[in-house]
Parts: sequence; C-alpha cells; structure tokens
Amino acid sequence: MATLQEKRKHLKNWLLFTPPVRDFLNNKEIVAEFRNGMKLAVRGTKKSDFFAMTTVCFDNVYEVEKMNNPKVILDIGANIGAFTIVAARLFPDAKVIAVEPEPSNSKLLRKNIALNKLTNVEVIECAVSNKVGEAELFIDTKRDSAHSFFKEIGAGGRNAKSIVVPTVPLSHFGKVDAMKIDCEGAEFLILNNNIPDCQYVAIEFDDKKDELEAQFKQAGYTTEDGSEIWICVYTK
Repeated sequence: MATLQEKRKHLKNWLLFTPPVRDFLNNKEIVAEFRNGMKLAVRGTKKSDFFAMTTVCFDNVYEVEKMNNPKVILDIGANIGAFTIVAARLFPDAKVIAVEPEPSNSKLLRKNIALNKLTNVEVIECAVSNKVGEAELFIDTKRDSAHSFFKEIGAGGRNAKSIVVPTVPLSHFGKVDAMKIDCEGAEFLILNNNIPDCQYVAIEFDDKKDELEAQFKQAGYTTEDGSEIWICVYTK
C-alpha cells in the first residue's frame, strides 16, 4: 500500500487518495493526476487498479528505463494501461501494442490512452496463448488485475465466472524490441519453450520462476538479483 509520502511525491491530487476522502470515493472512478503530467483513471481508490498503478508508477517494478530506444513495445496483460502509458510517454517514437482480453479493463485502457493524448499505442482485445483460437478466461471477482486461464489463480478462486476470449500466439506480433508479460500463470503457455529475441523482457511470475529463468539465461539474457521477487526483468 502506498504511503502518504509516496502519494504526495507522485500525485498532484493526492488528497483524493487519503482517508476520509478515499473511503468516500472508493466505488467511484477517479483520475489520478501525476506531477509529471500523466493521468490514470482508476475504479475506486482502494481497489486493484490503484495497487497496479502504484506498483508500476510509484515503485517502478518493471524498470522501464532499462529499455534501450525500442521501436516496438508489447504489453501482454495491459490491464488499465499503467505500463503502456509509462512506456508510451517515455518512448514517444516507439509503437506500443497493448494486449488486454477483458472488456471492462480494455475499456478503461482506451480511456487512459485518450486521457494522455497518446497516438503511439494500439489496443488489441485478445489474450496471448500458444495458438490462434479461443480460451476460457476466469474472471477474478476481487481483483480486476487477476483474471486468468486458470481457476485456481487469483483472489476469486475456483468459483469465479468465466468468459470466452480470442487468443493469438506470440508470433502474431512479429518482431518486438521489448515486452512486458503479466498473464496470471500463462507464462509458459505464451512463451511455449521459445524464448523471444528481445532487448528487454519483464515478467510477473505466478509459478515456476526458476525454470523459466533458466531458459532465459540459456538464451543469453541476464537479470539482476535486485529485481522484485515476483517480477523479473531480463535484458540482452
């Protein structure tokens, strides 16, 4: 949870995210206005949108600055667009492809792109898997950032409802220079034992981190021990 000091450091309208105002606005959509000019609409001040925003925009867990002048950036599991918008603003000459299969997330993603007047982002409403087709996406009823192909992952658990979403393989996007993957357990399905040739790959892990990390190292990537436990950034 972001501290008061962090909120004041990053947000111009930080007062809206502190009690008692925060508690009053919890179920209302609100736009976080950053001191660097970025804007991000979130669904409530205490929900997963705010947590996703703070980890990316306050804590810099994806270490976006490690990308080296990329031309194409792929955001798999874009959610409401925190990583997408940070990357698109930092690299205005790059094309950012934001992939998000869940309709309410992709709607807010598009809104956030418009709020920031970005013209270098393409939104694709699908999931990335190992083939072209369809898949069942289980909707986490507690966290809008935790929808998954797998029932047992996420706070919603095995009783979560599901929707059917279109899928494409990673090869669908062609050559990309950098990518972020936040796919709630589908990392192996997406990579399919074929580590991509990028200068930067950031992955949020749900399982088998050591096994996948070995594949990246064998493919010539390096990572730092200082990376977050649940997020690893690989660079070439």
